[in-house]
Amino acid sequence: MWNFGVMLWDLLAGKELFLGGQSEEKQYSAAHHLAEMIALIGPVPLALLQRERERRHWRWAPAIPNAQGILCNSAAGYFGGPFFSDNGKFKHESLIPFHRRLINELPDCIAAEEKELFLNFMKRMLCWLPEERVTAKELLNDPWLAL
Repeated sequence: MWNFGVMLWDLLAGKELFLGGQSEEKQYSAAHHLAEMIALIGPVPLALLQRERERRHWRWAPAIPNAQGILCNSAAGYFGGPFFSDNGKFKHESLIPFHRRLINELPDCIAAEEKELFLNFMKRMLCWLPEERVTAKELLNDPWLAL
């Protein structure tokens, strides 16, 4: 549902909701991407951070090269993490674009009277925790789709 929500937003807005998490060097940066996500959908839940900590020590075999060509045997190594301190604080807070909020990024095609319903519709898909996202069947009954 996450991918469907992002794709729907991008199609309606005519531009990408997530700008690609690019660093100043114009390369993908997971830290920038996470900072964008935090600004747009809120802080990462502690439950998700706990899952990351539990899986932080998993190793890949064989190792794969990252964008810089360095062989990595873990997600943290591949993406440049870990991104959160042991107490759950995002290590790159200076990257968070606090001026960006979903309410300020609404697609132009969404009428004023639809804005709240549309935001609620999108927030049901754009959740950090996968188990909190709606199913396609549940989404069919969303009030925004009834307009």
